[in-house]
Amino acid sequence: MRFFVVCRIPEGVPRRSVIKLIRDEARTVWKLYESGLVRELFYLENLEGAALSCEAASLEEVKQGVETLPMIRDGLLVPEYIPLFPYTGFGKLFTKIENEADND
Repeated sequence: MRFFVVCRIPEGVPRRSVIKLIRDEARTVWKLYESGLVRELFYLENLEGAALSCEAASLEEVKQGVETLPMIRDGLLVPEYIPLFPYTGFGKLFTKIENEADND
């Protein structure tokens, strides 16, 4: 399964606290990337956090990996977990259109 994890810096967290952990955070994300859990990594606009594209058998597996990140562990980032499912609407949409065209 695919998951998107949006991690935001909560209001009131000093940037200095975040900067102190950047190297450890990057090292841990790299390990998660090498393990195959993290597939892609993005910054949020204005560097207010990050977004991870993850792949795992379950949401629990994603949470276990992501919660090893130092900034999440220390409360400097708050994760939001979003399960993703393949879009299946094309077949339904075009089958309906084709059936309607056949009836004209």
